[in-house]
Amino acid sequence: MELDGGAHSQPSQVRRDTVRDVRLKRIGYTVMRFPNGMVLEAPELFVKKVLDVAWALPNVFTGEL
Repeated sequence: MELDGGAHSQPSQVRRDTVRDVRLKRIGYTVMRFPNGMVLEAPELFVKKVLDVAWALPNVFTGEL
């Protein structure tokens, strides 16, 4: 998960972020990006989104969904 500030909307940073996200996904990571403001302005929504994704991930210990 990454919290993105305003610099992440710059074209050069978007390209770097995209390349990094692809690399991370290729090795099995789930990538989530959120604007910094969401944490401050809607913390409940932020937590809900993170938990929704986390609960949907397969259980690495049992292999169950």
